[in-house]
Amino acid sequence: MSSIPAKIMITGTDTSVGKTLVAALLLDYLKNRGVDVGYLKLVSCGGEQADDCLYCEEKSGVQGEVVYHFGLAASPHLAARQQGEEVDPARLSAVIAQKNCYDVLVMEGAGGLCVPLNDETLLVDFMKAHPVPTILVARSGLGTLNHTLLSVEALQARKIPLLGIIFSDEESYDQDDLLVQDNMATIARITGLPILGRLPRCVDFDEGRRFFAEIGAALLP
Repeated sequence: MSSIPAKIMITGTDTSVGKTLVAALLLDYLKNRGVDVGYLKLVSCGGEQADDCLYCEEKSGVQGEVVYHFGLAASPHLAARQQGEEVDPARLSAVIAQKNCYDVLVMEGAGGLCVPLNDETLLVDFMKAHPVPTILVARSGLGTLNHTLLSVEALQARKIPLLGIIFSDEESYDQDDLLVQDNMATIARITGLPILGRLPRCVDFDEGRRFFAEIGAALLP
């Protein structure tokens, strides 16, 4: 297992793009292969509890931690402001630095790459200060070319290492859907990045596991 990065960041081209599902499936995949894995959600926005962290814990059996949770479903800078708080990048850094007790730490951001953590710091700029190998989760359907290519550009401009791209179906597409297949091929051709796989819209987590087995093998040979 020496080829597995000690830390992996899960980020996305947008909010609700499938980051948490990918994080849960990756945690589950690693745990079932005997890897001592942990989960860290940097900022969770929306709801009375950090539902994304709870989802990962429930589905993978891996206990997680959330550094910041705010009730408003909004960008972290606004959600924090509504509670009279502010996301402190130094606090995020300190928590990450303490998480060296695992073989692999899976971290998850909030929303898309360029969401503001506070009035001065974008998520992607915080990631630049912690250049962890990153998985980009992208929608597979209409609009993903622009969003994904811009996200890749933002990451590469900051020299953030990219492990590859996972596409997530926001609708129920046929496996050979022309648009989806061309989107994936076009992004692979333009970016030169590995396409780790595609997650069809899953009915349940067990179905997701079956699809993720191929993705996991591509990611961690």
